Amino acid sequence: MSEEFPQQYGQLKNGVVQWTWEEMSILSEGFSTTYLDLCDLAGPMESNNLEFNIAYTDRQTLICLGNLIEGPIQGVSDLEGAENALQLILWHDQFEILSPSIKYTYYVAPDTKPTAKSWYRAGVSQRPEKPVFGIPASVMELLEKLRTQDKFLTQECFVAPEEVVIVEDKIVSSSDPASALRGTSWKTVDDYLTPSDAKHWLTIGALALEQSTPAYFSDPRVEQVTSTRGFIESFYDAVKVPWTKGLNQIPSLSVAIDIPPLVAIVMNMAKNRQGIPDAILELRSQLKKARSEMREFNLSLMKTSSQTELQARCRHLQEAFEATTIVARKTNAERRRHTFMRGFYAAEAIVGSPMSSVMKLFGSDFGASNPFVRVDRTITTKQFSKLLDTETTYGLLEQFLTETERRALQTSKRVANDQG
Repeated sequence: MSEEFPQQYGQLKNGVVQWTWEEMSILSEGFSTTYLDLCDLAGPMESNNLEFNIAYTDRQTLICLGNLIEGPIQGVSDLEGAENALQLILWHDQFEILSPSIKYTYYVAPDTKPTAKSWYRAGVSQRPEKPVFGIPASVMELLEKLRTQDKFLTQECFVAPEEVVIVEDKIVSSSDPASALRGTSWKTVDDYLTPSDAKHWLTIGALALEQSTPAYFSDPRVEQVTSTRGFIESFYDAVKVPWTKGLNQIPSLSVAIDIPPLVAIVMNMAKNRQGIPDAILELRSQLKKARSEMREFNLSLMKTSSQTELQARCRHLQEAFEATTIVARKTNAERRRHTFMRGFYAAEAIVGSPMSSVMKLFGSDFGASNPFVRVDRTITTKQFSKLLDTETTYGLLEQFLTETERRALQTSKRVANDQG
């Protein structure tokens, strides 16, 4: 805390105000809630999030998922945010919603006991006269089902880089000597916490990087962090790039809308919009072994001692990842052909085997370079090579979105193209 922190407001210990839990309150939306006061930290924090398959996200990601389930979809960013939410739910066993916040102690008058001590969410008004920009009910219900059916844990973490003292609605002191909040009215705090350049937003992405925790952020004010996802990101990129390229090769009569792969899979599994939550639950259940496999792949990055072995393993997996969308786009006839020839693979590998000449009659290489062979290397790639065989983008958009939503997507895509 700064030297200017009024010592009559709380008990100072090593520069930090100490309070008992009875004197504190945390506003919650139904999640279990914790806090991280960065303003009190003296050094780096250790994390075992990777071991426990924990990820970070923001409120906007869950709001976008709610827009997919309930509507309305207002732009391409909603689809991208929903895709982030699906990655979060399908690949991980628990996550924390990181809420940029400010820690505060409130006094109605000087020299009195505090009337409140809590954390104020940046960008989410908690004032009675303003509506709370909350997480949709459909998402809360989904998360509750995940908790009861699959022990999936969710909690909100208030991340506070700054602590202030408020007396008679005026911020009289801050833990940050350079804080712009000093001397301002508490009633206008949103004006300082909402802009994208507020440090309260900048700390969220930095926290994910420091703790090497997979992160899925959709709020444009938060730094997008993908480098902490390990093999999950490698697999997803290997799928999404050819997936999107394939969609763009299809002629369109208007502005083409690219449905992200996981959103398309969930839509393909659901009969209607109301069935999306159940489809998510079913897909998560189907991917249980794949989820465990991906976790082990990521842990192996820290366990493998040989650089040569690690590079060989990464190359082996990357070949399988890149084969996923290729196999997903094979015709039924090509799939049947692969099944028929599967029994010849081992024989074809034997030098001088008479089966080698038989294989050449089919005009294809059925060895290690064959995408069907590569995709069989992992549980994850085998499953997704089937899941990605979905209905057409046009059909899914017609079935799940209203005409108004489709127009909104086209408009936002057109604007993005013009800006890009």
